[in-house]
Amino acid sequence: MKGLKEGDSIVVSGQFLIDSESSLRESFRKLQRAQRPLSLLDVSQDQLAMIDHLIDAALYLHSRQIEGREIRAHSLEPALQLNEHLIPVFRGTKLQVVLENAERALKQVREAITQSQRHAAMSALVTALKPWIFEGKPKHYCMKGLKLYLDHGTGFYWLQREEKMQHPYGQGHAVEIDIPHSVNLEQPIDEAEESEDALRPVGGAHAHH
Repeated sequence: MKGLKEGDSIVVSGQFLIDSESSLRESFRKLQRAQRPLSLLDVSQDQLAMIDHLIDAALYLHSRQIEGREIRAHSLEPALQLNEHLIPVFRGTKLQVVLENAERALKQVREAITQSQRHAAMSALVTALKPWIFEGKPKHYCMKGLKLYLDHGTGFYWLQREEKMQHPYGQGHAVEIDIPHSVNLEQPIDEAEESEDALRPVGGAHAHH
């Protein structure tokens, strides 16, 4: 062959180009999946009902704290077993992060010994669920009468359904954080929380100052 010398390397297959292009496409698909907003995920009614077990767990922890009763570990098991079914479906999405953080918080609740550990774990669960509540299905949770509160003294969150605030962490200054009725894809959750319109004083020593 003209132009070639003995010992020159030549390409005899273009397979590596095809493999490289396929790998890039797969990486792009994974990136798209990881960045997909929670509100745009295809979540069935059965899957939503399973995720709601995590919300129910947070409500259960609040009620036990208010009543001053011990937390029954077996009552948390349904929520702890969810990820076996949900993670394979939502792997690589923002919902996977929510589910894994919620599971981690529930395990902290189960292992908590002191009151302060229980408070921290209870708040960690709500913190894990906040993106899903605000960015996933806010209308669904508004219709269920879910309420989100923040205690300013500790920085701890809690969920409840009762109209009147029931503070599980003491008598500190707390605010209710309004759950939106729809998702604003242009406004990150942190900005929504810091908005003055999102915070309403509901009690405590400095509620009207």
